[in-house]
Amino acid sequence: MPRRVGCRDGRRRPGYRRKTRVLEIEGSPGRQWRREQSRVPRRNRGRVLNPPASEARVGWKRAITGVWFACVIAGSLLPLHWKTILRTNGPLHVPLHFAVFAISGMLTLSFARSLSGKILICSALIGLAFVLEGLQRAFNPIRFEWRDVLTDGGGVLAAVFFASLSPSRTSR
Repeated sequence: MPRRVGCRDGRRRPGYRRKTRVLEIEGSPGRQWRREQSRVPRRNRGRVLNPPASEARVGWKRAITGVWFACVIAGSLLPLHWKTILRTNGPLHVPLHFAVFAISGMLTLSFARSLSGKILICSALIGLAFVLEGLQRAFNPIRFEWRDVLTDGGGVLAAVFFASLSPSRTSR
């Protein structure tokens, strides 16, 4: 009995289909021998070759994150008269800062695989808050708003808190 392909010990992996090919053997005219051939090279048998569906969605997630940050940066650098038209300088100014950086933190913390990666992402987000406030100061006749930077940092910390509550995925 031929060895089953897919696992090292010969058992068939769930969801694995064998590919068979009919080969004509020279020297025995008219007879066809069915020979099982795996399309998986011998060195890769027993390993997962196709990434899970969650790994395939990472590309879309990165694209959505990129579009999100482009909108955040563009919205932060709008001229002052546009911000008054859009009413972003009213009573919702501080909660909007908090929500934007909390959402940004949730989007980017899902890419971190270790604690040092999470620390690096949080530092980068707080650095982005400093840079955006500095650019707003350069483009608009306003003073540097430290309160907004602190609010942005609070949003990042809230994202870390909510990310720690979500179940971790160890399937990577």
